Amino acid sequence: MDTKLKNGDFALSSGGVPQWVRGQEEWMQHCALRFHMPRGGFCYDRLMGSSLHDLTPKDPVSRWLATAREAVLPENGVVVESAALEADGCRFVIRTPEGLGDYLFVYGG
Repeated sequence: MDTKLKNGDFALSSGGVPQWVRGQEEWMQHCALRFHMPRGGFCYDRLMGSSLHDLTPKDPVSRWLATAREAVLPENGVVVESAALEADGCRFVIRTPEGLGDYLFVYGG
């Protein structure tokens, strides 16, 4: 169980209490954090993060896929199965212990 994040901050209930995430939503939140955090940017774990933000739509999809897979390696049971370049970002299909999910990493994000 983890604290739910929304727009870079904690998601709060109507009473102002932080919300929780579980299951597939939690797994996808972990992947999103790893995708968006620049590799080496977290002082407590220099291997956390990715270099997806360095890629452009001109980079081959294979590079996007390899970079995303590297980012989620520490997440046991999580595999980035595919990547597809779209007009606004790269969409990843991610298999977690809870099932399949997809995540759109927006270019420049």
